[in-house]
Amino acid sequence: SVQQSRKGTALTLEVNIHVVGNDRPSVINDLVILYR
Repeated sequence: SVQQSRKGTALTLEVNIHVVGNDRPSVINDLVILYR
């Protein structure tokens, strides 16, 4: 998602890391980047 605020623009990405042979992801991470 992308959100505007007084501090800048926040971009939120969901990152999933999978291991070969597993059905479920090993890591699920929300990455937030602030552009000023």
